Amino acid sequence: MQGDDDANLARKLVRRPLGVSELHDLPRDPHELSNVHDDPDYAEIRDRVAMPVLGWYIHTADTVPVGEESRGLPPQVQAFVES
Repeated sequence: MQGDDDANLARKLVRRPLGVSELHDLPRDPHELSNVHDDPDYAEIRDRVAMPVLGWYIHTADTVPVGEESRGLPPQVQAFVES
């Protein structure tokens, strides 16, 4: 999907699990001065940009689980992993 690729390239996502994550709308904010990560108007875009990164992380992370996670993955992550 070329449209999604273009949309993803127009955004910059920085995920910090232990800090402040960032999302920048590069066409509107080329100097990355406005963090829209927590802006409700950008929630769908944030999730759409984050899913491929999360899927990549799941496929490439070198971690050893301590025990079975009974809750499983969130539905959207499971769908991405299975695709």
